[in-house]
Amino acid sequence: MASAHHYLGDIDGELQWLDEAWAHAERSRSDFFKARILSNRGGMLYYLGRFAEAADQNRLSAAWARRVGNTFEFIAGCVGVGICSIHLANYEHACAAASEIAASARVLKDPHYTAKALEIEGLAYYFLGLHDAAQRCVRDGLASLRNRGHIEVRPRLDWLMARILRSKGEVDESRALLLEAERRLLKTRDMEDLWGVQIELNLIEAGLGNPEAAIAGINKILRESEQKKFLVVAVPAALAIAEILDDQRIDREDLGNTIAVGLERAERSGMRELAWRLSYRMGALAWKAGEDREGQARCTHAIRILREIASTLTDDHRKAYLAAAHVASALQQMGAP
Repeated sequence: MASAHHYLGDIDGELQWLDEAWAHAERSRSDFFKARILSNRGGMLYYLGRFAEAADQNRLSAAWARRVGNTFEFIAGCVGVGICSIHLANYEHACAAASEIAASARVLKDPHYTAKALEIEGLAYYFLGLHDAAQRCVRDGLASLRNRGHIEVRPRLDWLMARILRSKGEVDESRALLLEAERRLLKTRDMEDLWGVQIELNLIEAGLGNPEAAIAGINKILRESEQKKFLVVAVPAALAIAEILDDQRIDREDLGNTIAVGLERAERSGMRELAWRLSYRMGALAWKAGEDREGQARCTHAIRILREIASTLTDDHRKAYLAAAHVASALQQMGAP
């Protein structure tokens, strides 16, 4: 019943049935079901953009699964922790979760979860600026899926590889991978991933000289994702618009509120990576408009979040992160020491 309400978009009904399921499990001492209930609750919180709470529920799910010896549910809980950790910019936690998933996937001989572990690890490396390591993860993940038909993680691996290639200037190769991922996702209708891929395609379109069309396409995705309350899509869409406006030196005052709302959502949900990038882009746009005080305030805020993320990393990862092209460039432009 909780799952049915989830697919209907009825969050209140989903929560009610999850609470009732938990109460039955407690009364009957059915510990075996607790991991699934908790991971479903984590999925609901993820959908709402409450990533820290979702990660906590998935950690509890993994703990209960380990207690009753359910390896499949343990993996599911760790996947939830890993994905939420990526959104929260807790990259060390994401890497640790990926290691747990990979070890358990080897026990089950499950190529899907082997690939999922590599995707999470690859995402962490990508955001840390370790693009070669991220690329190896993607290649290993795709190799584990070879000759296995459709598996839902495959388009996500293609999407990640496309982002890596675009960051290296290999735009044609990136676009080809994104179009293939889009083709698959149009069949499965996994809207979170489909919209993410389409945002990336529009960013490429903007770089090829069609920024206004790209902005219109991303803005359409943003509005549709808002209707479905997909915060995990709406925030990256707002950032993509801000990046295009800044990089292409486009003045669109009508989009200022869209970007500001994106930042507020990122901060409320704990999406620190997107929060500092949005704040930085808002600062850059303010400077271009001659609003020096606003620009300085936004950039000071971005630097604070950036340092907060860096403080959670190991020494090697911190050095890599601060030296990553997008981070180093932003710090230089913001005049950070």
